[in-house]
Amino acid sequence: MPRFILSLVVLTTAQLQPQFTPAVLSGRLTTPQGDPLAGMRIIALSTAYPRLDIFSQAETESNGRFRLENVPPGEYFIVADPFNSPSYFPGTGNRDNSRRGEVTAGAAIGDLDFAFVRNSGILRVVRTTSQGAPQFTGMLRDTEGNGIPNITIKLTHSQTQEVVWTVSNASGVFRYPALAPGEYSMETFSPNTRGLLEELKLPIALRVGERVEQEIGLRPLGNWQQRPDLYAKGDVRERLEHLRMNGPGDRIFWRCQNLDQQVQPQYPEAARDGGIKGSVTLQINVDNNGKLIWMRVASPDANPDFARAATEAVAQWRFTPIRQMIIHVSSSAFSCKGDGEVVPFQGTVTFNFPQD
Repeated sequence: MPRFILSLVVLTTAQLQPQFTPAVLSGRLTTPQGDPLAGMRIIALSTAYPRLDIFSQAETESNGRFRLENVPPGEYFIVADPFNSPSYFPGTGNRDNSRRGEVTAGAAIGDLDFAFVRNSGILRVVRTTSQGAPQFTGMLRDTEGNGIPNITIKLTHSQTQEVVWTVSNASGVFRYPALAPGEYSMETFSPNTRGLLEELKLPIALRVGERVEQEIGLRPLGNWQQRPDLYAKGDVRERLEHLRMNGPGDRIFWRCQNLDQQVQPQYPEAARDGGIKGSVTLQINVDNNGKLIWMRVASPDANPDFARAATEAVAQWRFTPIRQMIIHVSSSAFSCKGDGEVVPFQGTVTFNFPQD
């Protein structure tokens, strides 16, 4: 009777993978002033879509030096602090302005020195002594350093959940002259037809007898699907959904009770003195309990003084949900009945100045 011999061939991981001579990339990370930055993560990020593959990473030493080893041949972005406030070689906080590096097998590239440039998030904080309630002011800048107008700012008190709103002026400056002390969450909402801007959620602590000034950077969001290294916090998809102007469906109806009796925007004195007229449109989002979740200026070229007046007024409105309309169809007729689910709502409201 013949005998069969089974043979087992074991392939190692190295045998299964393509063979190459790895490259080594090295350089130095500094501040814009040239001081070394220690303990910063540096990665070699593949430029190939969807730009999720990290092929090497290292941490900067006390002198700012880093060394990326075992890098396969390919094209890469060199990124510092990739999951917080990324800065790209040769020294930019915006990947669109970065330089791609072509790496060949066995290469030893040692001139990747660059400065950590932070143009997103809190760029500068100054705390000074003042009288009375805490004051909070700031300036919103783009990647070129210019002020950004008509950015809606929402401050939420962590303990009381009280919410206060304002809008940045023509120079990108915003002011909260008197606030309750405590911990706050600050959120920004950019105009939705201006071009996508990164939206931030930042903590801030305010104390009695203190004035806080912040300089805050906002950069273009670009195509979020191609920028996972920048926007990996999981809520970007949700934020982009906010940019849609139309509501969730024609069959969903909401109502603001006694609209003419709601708080109306106060015509700004500066506009009144100059005889300025105009209009502003706000996009608002309300949850299924009638709570205002966010609002943004839907007309980015509007007068920021008008936008601020409108925002501060709408923040005091009270919304009443109406149930989703369900259409009942029979062979001879149809009827509508508001017995559907109460759902969130997104819509717009426009104000003319002076009021008609």
